Amino acid sequence: MPQIYVAGDRLGIDIFQNDLEDVFQRYGRINNVWVARQPPGFGFIEYEDQRDAEDAVQDMDGREVRGCRLRVEESRSRGKGKGGGYRGGNRAPERTEFRVKVSGLPREATWKELKDWLRGAGRITYADISGDGIGCAEFQTRRDMEEAIDRFDGARFMGERVRIDPDDAYRGRGGRDSYDDRDRDYRRDDRDDRGRRSRSRDRDRERDRDDDDRGRDRDRDDRGRGRRDDDRDRDRDRDRRDDDRDKDRDRRDDERRDRDRNRDDDDDRRSRDRDRDRDDDYDRRRDDDDRRDDRDDAKDDDRKSDDRDRDRDRDGNDRDRDRDDDGRDD
Repeated sequence: MPQIYVAGDRLGIDIFQNDLEDVFQRYGRINNVWVARQPPGFGFIEYEDQRDAEDAVQDMDGREVRGCRLRVEESRSRGKGKGGGYRGGNRAPERTEFRVKVSGLPREATWKELKDWLRGAGRITYADISGDGIGCAEFQTRRDMEEAIDRFDGARFMGERVRIDPDDAYRGRGGRDSYDDRDRDYRRDDRDDRGRRSRSRDRDRERDRDDDDRGRDRDRDDRGRGRRDDDRDRDRDRDRRDDDRDKDRDRRDDERRDRDRNRDDDDDRRSRDRDRDRDDDYDRRRDDDDRRDDRDDAKDDDRKSDDRDRDRDRDGNDRDRDRDDDGRDD
């Protein structure tokens, strides 16, 4: 089943399984939701359909739920442990001590864009962005971290020049908990300040949140229309390819029929030539036989004429001898 990874500093503290179900069930049927408690800060949601999981990642990444900004991405692991909880392969991103602080980020930047940008320096394992243009990134090795500082410090990211420094406070105070605790303290103080503001400001904030929700709904509708347009474009392209294949098939069939027709015509022509040759041979043989018969008949006539001439000569000679004999007798 497709799974997505959800991270946020209040997951498992103020935000639990039911809260995630209420928010994420709008994208499709959910099989299971699990939120980490020890340590908190992340969870997994399993959908029945891969497309629902992709829509949830696209729409919910960077959004806030109960004041907590969520980071949502597709889970790389598919395993599910016993007892309904996600174990083993379903872990939070790898955290290391080779961490940098990125400042000067544009407000519209996301952690995913920052991570993709810094990936050119080496193996980056974690990235996050706060709302005040400050972000952080962690690398697998010190060499990757130093390469990122040398390569990207002072470079432009999404049109803004950013600064990248080693996060000494993070490493000096024993790892990621000190940095995250500082961020959580800052956000907790900020929430306390907001809670002391006037009721009118609360109403204004609610109206702004409603406007943002409506804007996000419109954006989601626009993305939905865009996906439908893309689907229609893909369908048109598929139909066009099918038409091209049909035309190619028809052209090949026509060429095959033309070849067969030409072959049949050649066979008929050769057959007619053979018949004509046989007729000519027959006529020639018949003429030869006729001429031979004529010659034989002429020879027979000549022979018969000669025999008649010899018979006449013999008869004449016999008559002459008979007259001579009669004269002598007288």
